[in-house]
Amino acid sequence: MMPESGHTSFNRAAVGYRLALGLRRDLQRIARIKAEGANRTLQPGLAK
Repeated sequence: MMPESGHTSFNRAAVGYRLALGLRRDLQRIARIKAEGANRTLQPGLAK
């Protein structure tokens, strides 16, 4: 049995959208961590 093509494409789009949002959140988290690290290295006295 073949699923309805419209339903299948909607599910694929929803999965792709959720995946893209997850990747975007991960990239934002990485960028924030890198920025915090750069700020620490620029401020004398806070370097460990």
